[in-house]
Amino acid sequence: MADPIQQVFKIQQALAKIGKNLITLPRLAVLGSQSAGKSSVLESLVGHAILPRGGDMVTRCPLVLHLKKCDPTQAPWGEFVHHPGRRFTPEEIEREIQRKTQDLTSLENTVSHTEIFLTFNSPDVTNMSLIDLPGLVKNAKPGQPDNIAENIKDLVMKYIKDELCIILAISIANDDMVNSESLALAKIVDPDGSRTLAVLTKVDLMDPVSDLPDMLKGNVVHVRRGIVGVKNRSPTDMRENTTIAASREIERAWWDTNFPDLSSTNGVVFLSNKLHCMLLGHIKENLPDVKYVIKKELKKYSDLILEYGNELNHSEQKVYLEGTIPAFVRQFQDILSLRSLVGGASTNGVTGASKIYSILCTLAETFEKFNACDHYTLDQVLNVLDHVRKDEPSSISTVAFAHLFKPCLEDLRAPALECIDSIAAEIKLVCDKILDEALHDQFPVLSKRMSSIVLKLISQHAAEAKKMVNCSLDIEKKVTYSLLGTDSVAKMTESLNIDAPASKMPFSGSPSKKPERRSLNHAAVLGCTLTSYFKLVCERIHNTVTKVAYVLLWNESWIT
Repeated sequence: MADPIQQVFKIQQALAKIGKNLITLPRLAVLGSQSAGKSSVLESLVGHAILPRGGDMVTRCPLVLHLKKCDPTQAPWGEFVHHPGRRFTPEEIEREIQRKTQDLTSLENTVSHTEIFLTFNSPDVTNMSLIDLPGLVKNAKPGQPDNIAENIKDLVMKYIKDELCIILAISIANDDMVNSESLALAKIVDPDGSRTLAVLTKVDLMDPVSDLPDMLKGNVVHVRRGIVGVKNRSPTDMRENTTIAASREIERAWWDTNFPDLSSTNGVVFLSNKLHCMLLGHIKENLPDVKYVIKKELKKYSDLILEYGNELNHSEQKVYLEGTIPAFVRQFQDILSLRSLVGGASTNGVTGASKIYSILCTLAETFEKFNACDHYTLDQVLNVLDHVRKDEPSSISTVAFAHLFKPCLEDLRAPALECIDSIAAEIKLVCDKILDEALHDQFPVLSKRMSSIVLKLISQHAAEAKKMVNCSLDIEKKVTYSLLGTDSVAKMTESLNIDAPASKMPFSGSPSKKPERRSLNHAAVLGCTLTSYFKLVCERIHNTVTKVAYVLLWNESWIT
C-alpha cells in the first residue's frame, strides 16, 4: 500500500504547480518565535544544515519541506517544485532557498504568502511533510515595516487555523512557558489541544535544569498531545562544523546522563518518529473527508471540461477558427453599426453605436456651454485695443480679434480629445464583451490573443484620430484672420460709429477709466463677432471629431 504521507504530498505538489489551493490537506506546521530554535529542530529532523541562518528574520515565506526516505546507497539531495528535475546538494539547497526568498520578497524584511516547495531525499530521514513558517515577532526592528508583526501573525494564522493542520509549537526551555507566544496562538485555534504538540528547545541552557521534568510532564503548562524536549546544536558545534548526526549522539548522551528516565521520550529521534506517527494518524483519520472533497472538486472540474466540449484536433481547430473569427467580426459590426441606432441590431442597453452617439452629444453640449467672451473683462479688451490701434486706426482690428480668439480655442482641445478616448474605450469594451461571452471560458488564450490584436489597432486609430483633431484646432488658430474676410471686416467697421447699448456689451466688468465712444463700440462689435465665430468653430471641431471618430474608430476598427 502506498504511503499516505507520500500521496498527500504528491497532491500538494500538483496543486502548487497549477498555482491553485483548491483543497486543504493534512499537514504539519512549525510555529515559534524568532530565534526560538525552529531552524535547529528542522535541520536535526533533516539531518543536514540546509536552512538559511542569520541574526535577523531569515524565514520570510512558508517553506513546505517534504522528507522522503530513499535508498541507503544514495547521497542526500533535494528538488524544488520551481526547478523540476534538477537535483540540489544540501549546500546548494540553502543558497537556493535564499535566492527564491529574495525573489518572492523583493523588499527586505517583508514576508510573502507564496510557498517554496522542497522535497529532501535522504536515507536518514523519516517520511513526513512540514511547513516552516516565519518566526513570530512582537515589535518591528529598524528597517522593518511597522506592521511586520501583524503580517507574520496573519500568515501563521492562515495555516494553523486549518482543522487539518497539526501544530508543532516551539518554545525556548529557559523562557517562561506560561507566556509562550506559540502556545498562546495554538490555544486560540486549537482550544482542546487535539492537534498541538509542544517542543522545548535549548533544554541544556535551563537554569535550574532541575525544573525541566515538571515542564515536560505538563505540570507547568498542559499540552494534550505532549511536550518533547530537544537539545539544539550549540554555537561551538556550528563553528567546529560538527555534523548533525554527531550532534544527535551528543544530545542522546546528554539525556542519558542528566535525565535517563526521560531519555526515551525526548530528543530529536523520538520527535521525528512521533511527528511521523501523528501526521500518519491525522491523515488516516481525515482520509474520508479528504477523499470526499477531492471527488467533489474532480466532478466539478470534470463537468466544466464537458461543457467546454471535446478537444479539437488540428483540422477541427482550423474549421472552428474559420467560423469563430467571422462571427466575432459580424457581431462587432452589428453593435457598432449605425443600424443599431434605429433598431437594426440589439445592443443590450446603452452600448456600442448608441453609447458613441451619446458621447458625441455630450461633447456638443459641452461646447454649447462655452462662451468666448467669458475669458476677458472689458478692461482687458480695451487694453488690447489700445495696443493695436496704431496699426488699424480706422477699421475693426483683426489683430485684436485674433489675439482674443486664439486662447479661447484651447477650451475645445481637452473635451475633444477626451471624446476620442471615450469612444475608443467604448469600442474596446464592446470587443472585450463579445470575446468574453464567446471564447473566454473555452478558449481563454485565443480570446486574449484576439483581444490584444483588436485593442492594439483601436489604440493606434485613437492616436491618429487625436492627432487629426489637434491638427484641426491648430489650423483654426492660424487662419483666423483670413476666415473673417474683407466683407465681414467692412460691415464691422461701419458699426464703429454707432452707439452700442450698454446692455449688449458682451464683456463683464466696468472700465477703470472712461473710454472713448468708438473704443466701447469697438469692444462691443469684437465681442459679438468673437461669440458668433467661436460658435461656428465649435460646430466645425465637433464635426471634425465626429468624422474622424467614425472613419478611424467607429468604422475602421471592425473593417480592419
